[in-house]
Amino acid sequence: MSYQAYQILYQNDSEQPAVADLLGRVESILTDMTKFDESIESILDIIRTALTEVIEAGNQINAYGDGLEADPERLSEVEERILLLKRICRKYGSNLGEVIAFYQKLQQELQELNDTGQSIEKLEQEDRIARDILNKTCQELTQLRQQAAKKLEKQLVKELKPLAMDKVVFACQIDPCPPNATGSDRVVFYFSPNAGEKIQPLASTASGGEMSRFLLALKACFSDSESQSGTLIFDEIDAGVSGKVAQAIAEKLHHLSQKHQVLCVTHQPLVAAMADAHFRVEKHIIEELSIDRVETNGHIDVPEIRTVVRVTPLKNHQTRREELAQLTGGHSAKDAIAFAESLLTKAQAYRSRSK
Repeated sequence: MSYQAYQILYQNDSEQPAVADLLGRVESILTDMTKFDESIESILDIIRTALTEVIEAGNQINAYGDGLEADPERLSEVEERILLLKRICRKYGSNLGEVIAFYQKLQQELQELNDTGQSIEKLEQEDRIARDILNKTCQELTQLRQQAAKKLEKQLVKELKPLAMDKVVFACQIDPCPPNATGSDRVVFYFSPNAGEKIQPLASTASGGEMSRFLLALKACFSDSESQSGTLIFDEIDAGVSGKVAQAIAEKLHHLSQKHQVLCVTHQPLVAAMADAHFRVEKHIIEELSIDRVETNGHIDVPEIRTVVRVTPLKNHQTRREELAQLTGGHSAKDAIAFAESLLTKAQAYRSRSK
């Protein structure tokens, strides 16, 4: 390419003249013209300067071309280097600048690790400072937990009493443990549902129904302190409870619904009747055709059985009443409908009073 540029500027072996030749011709013509008109001397000076610069540029580019050496091995090395840099960029950064910055960071870390004397002393000092901060923060957290535990003990007992647990005893025990991401405390809930029973850890003593009521009361305690409204989901929260307790649970759920969206899966008519909206959840078995095997004479379609869950909104009073009637069980159709109607009426009256 440098030789091509040299030919165009100064020496062209083809029929087309070089730039220097053309400028030389223009210079010769203008020199003859100055014999008749001296005013074109300035133009002649520009052409002579241009001719001189073109000749100099041709000489320099010719010298540049002579200095180049064709080296296929060097070209291969450069191409391999470029591929290597691209692979490095894909692994350690989006561009070469980020890769270089990452390399310098590693070099600095390596230097700090190699400087064992200062590095160990510095790390030990940083470790002591971090441990002091951790211990201080854990102590502050322990004090806050102790204060919150006293409030929770009183409030939780208050929330449990309407749920047919008048004699309940509840205590939060805070035991020390090695510091970790959650502090230096191990919190255990102790619980006694009935008078005269020894207080024991909740996880090992509470029945299913008691645990359901405990969790409902616990969530009620925290609902007032939560800054934002959210969604609470209860699955069979009323399992294993009597009608009186179920009514108390229904009222507690209604109270929570004043600040939260409450979704409750239940088979208890007393609880379901308190809801503002109802959905029927059913399982259905469906059959789908699939190719199970191939025989010599072709394919055989074999039905595939699947179980799906469908949720249907109960949009009017009649469908809600009929669904509640089915939940009652053990009644005649007429008695079940009447009972369901009374539940819906009482629930509506309670919701109206509690607004």
